[in-house]
Amino acid sequence: MPNHHYNLRKRKHVEISASKVDSWTRSTDIYFDDGNIILVAGNIAFRVHRGQLARHSEVFRDLLLLPQPAGAEVFDESPVVRLTDTSDDVLMLLRALYDNT
Repeated sequence: MPNHHYNLRKRKHVEISASKVDSWTRSTDIYFDDGNIILVAGNIAFRVHRGQLARHSEVFRDLLLLPQPAGAEVFDESPVVRLTDTSDDVLMLLRALYDNT
């Protein structure tokens, strides 16, 4: 079964073979213990809040409405959404959403 990857700029669903092995590390800037979704960009994982994403982003709102496939990835007990955007781009977006910077 393929993993699901998304590109925020293109609003495009991209499927990548499940045989591809990725590893990531937790962001030192945006990784909330009470977060309920993991965004992975490059090799960085951001643990954030679904409601915060949906509230401020139509793209995320639409993305989070998609049903999760059976066997969807989980990390730190939260569903994983892999993004094709760079980790720097995602970090800037999340800082804007959380810190207004």
